[in-house]
Amino acid sequence: MFRRLGSLVIVVVVVTSAILLIVDQYHQKLQERNELLQQTVEKGTIALQQQEEELKRAREIQQMLLPSVLPQLAGVQISGAWQPAREVGGDYFDVIALDEKRLGICIGDVAGKGITAALLMANLQASFRAFATAEASPQAVCTKLNKFLSANLASGKFVTFFYAVLDSDQRTLIYENAGHCPGLLIRGNGATERLCGSGAVLGVLPDWIYQDSAVQLERGDKLLLSTDGVTEAENSRLEEFGEQRLLEAARACNGSSLDTQRAVMQQVTKYCGGNFRDDATLLVLRVS
Repeated sequence: MFRRLGSLVIVVVVVTSAILLIVDQYHQKLQERNELLQQTVEKGTIALQQQEEELKRAREIQQMLLPSVLPQLAGVQISGAWQPAREVGGDYFDVIALDEKRLGICIGDVAGKGITAALLMANLQASFRAFATAEASPQAVCTKLNKFLSANLASGKFVTFFYAVLDSDQRTLIYENAGHCPGLLIRGNGATERLCGSGAVLGVLPDWIYQDSAVQLERGDKLLLSTDGVTEAENSRLEEFGEQRLLEAARACNGSSLDTQRAVMQQVTKYCGGNFRDDATLLVLRVS
């Protein structure tokens, strides 16, 4: 009997030791996995921080490429606003003095988001500044930009673009719209004209023939140029701000171009709760 009891004790001890060994091995493996997981998380956190820093630097560079001060002409006011989304985007606008009486005004949107779009936007800015000379019409500028971008953009990339030459002396606006959101010309009497142009987006069809269009401006007229980040801003019900709300917000303001620009952007920001899906850019021109 004592022998059997002794054997049983031995068996229990052996089994217990085996179980403890297995538990200890499992605990060690679990600890190793936890350490590995922690290292992976730390590496991921560092990578995320590095990515955020890169995006921050890219956005700073992008903002530096946008004009901080816009040139003005007698009898005309022009104001611009850029509301960045969370990601780096490809919105671009510019206003350049062609001579004492004329301004070159452009707005564009590079397809896509992220650093790639920001780099393409920088390329667009440099190209536009090179091609938009005092002698070049919007048709000529769009043609040169299109050929250049068609030869240099990756497949599937393109740019929507609107370029206009404003003559404050003659109160004329000569423009071409290369697949961009229509310019919205609000007349002094409240009527609206949509400046759609006839151009294809830049960077896809290298042989596309662009054409100049012209409108006569009058005192009290307002011109709105925007990217789709304005009209496609969504509320909590996923309803877009839209062109009609944009027009209503602009019509409701009787002040300067700066007053109108601020009033419109405040309305858009309030509508989407500040959660912009895409960069939102707005240019407002007012004839006084």
